[in-house]
Amino acid sequence: MIDRNQYIKECPKIKTTIHWYDMPDIKVVKLSPNYQERIMKDLIGKNSKYGLKQRLSKRLGVPRNQLNYWLRLQSNFSVGSLKKICQQSGISINEMEKHIIGFGRKRMIMNPKFPFKMSSKEGIMLRSIINSEGHISESVGRSVMVRVPEIDMLETVVKISKKLFGDFDVGIKKTKDKNTHEVFIPGEIGDVLVMSGLTRGRKSVKNPLVPKDIMIGPLWKKRIYLQWSMCGEMECTRNSKVLKITRNVNVSNILGNKFVERIKEGATFKKDIPKKELNKLYKHPPKLLIGEKFLFEEFGIFREPYPCNIWKYKNGGTSSGWSLPITNKKEIGIVYWKIGLPLSEKRKKVKQVIDSYVR
Repeated sequence: MIDRNQYIKECPKIKTTIHWYDMPDIKVVKLSPNYQERIMKDLIGKNSKYGLKQRLSKRLGVPRNQLNYWLRLQSNFSVGSLKKICQQSGISINEMEKHIIGFGRKRMIMNPKFPFKMSSKEGIMLRSIINSEGHISESVGRSVMVRVPEIDMLETVVKISKKLFGDFDVGIKKTKDKNTHEVFIPGEIGDVLVMSGLTRGRKSVKNPLVPKDIMIGPLWKKRIYLQWSMCGEMECTRNSKVLKITRNVNVSNILGNKFVERIKEGATFKKDIPKKELNKLYKHPPKLLIGEKFLFEEFGIFREPYPCNIWKYKNGGTSSGWSLPITNKKEIGIVYWKIGLPLSEKRKKVKQVIDSYVR
């Protein structure tokens, strides 16, 4: 299994302080009306003659009438266009940032809090929650979804997202035909999350790593990340006195075809998996779980994750479920007292496990 140093080397480069000009060029920003009118009057005034205006539109990469739309406040700016306007007008990109009052297209984030600081407490919380219970769509621009049974976790997602990014319309709703609730936050937040180390699409397929700034950061960052990872992924059983972090990883291209054809749809547990196939699984753990194993070690919990089942889907694809168990009073105490659990329901369950050791 991969060691800590190799794991950190594999972590992709990320940005955790994200300005407006770091965003994709197609993203939309809105300036304060007075400032927009002023800079466009100044820019067009210097290029008011037909030939100069035509050349200006070419340099900005927009039709000539777009200049008038901006001047009349009938259009917002793409990030790419606004960067070019900064170059043409001599305005610094940091000065421009002070006058941005909106970010996004369909669900605009109002008064965006550029630069977005994803290595802050709230940034780490949100990234941990999304890495456990969220989904960033493969389709750029679509809302980021978080779905959990606990409404208080969704309320936390909304609160910290607004603190990180600015104000936006959002609501928590019951998931149809399921015992969960869900929230959708603006797609622009998904872009920021990806830039700061998360991945689009299904995590079991993409098999991402814990973001590098958390892996090499101070203990307080690791604590916050683990807190919310446990709130999302931890199973707690008082009778068996076990805490488990569980994650899945796609193994459709790992297992032998004959074995996959033989097993039924649904779960096949470890005792029924041949040693040959188990050995293959051990070489392909969920990388998020391996990163969490290294983070636990920083707090004195030394545990090895293991594959516990295979799940076969209707389309023939397979995934492997992995667990990282914590099974003694001392280490469960570290989870409760030293790392901590921010959700009262999870905290109560872990305390019950600790208390069960003295009965």
